[in-house]
Amino acid sequence: MPELRTLVRLGALCLQLSRTDAAKDVFLQGASAWQCCSMWLGAGIALLRLERFGDSEAALQEANVRNNENPVVWGYICLLCLAVGEARLEQANKAQAVASRLGLKDPTLLRELANAYT
Repeated sequence: MPELRTLVRLGALCLQLSRTDAAKDVFLQGASAWQCCSMWLGAGIALLRLERFGDSEAALQEANVRNNENPVVWGYICLLCLAVGEARLEQANKAQAVASRLGLKDPTLLRELANAYT
């Protein structure tokens, strides 16, 4: 099994290149060996992009269990809630508030959140 840093970088590159299925596979394989926030976050992002909302939510919850102080995890939880629909707007707002309190600074994610709210 490659080391954690290598898998995270490979998965992130796959996401950047819009090879979302490949990213999902890398992150899920890594999460089975490395039970850490970054692997579950990557899996959650890839699954969200594939519109597998239930699986994405499970992965993001796992990431949050491993590090509930990660503003990016909270940002993607917010984005997931917004993607699901208005029924989850209150949850999205709460997740966004936590992400902001924790200092979310990821410009790409912030832009995505702004677009989703619009």
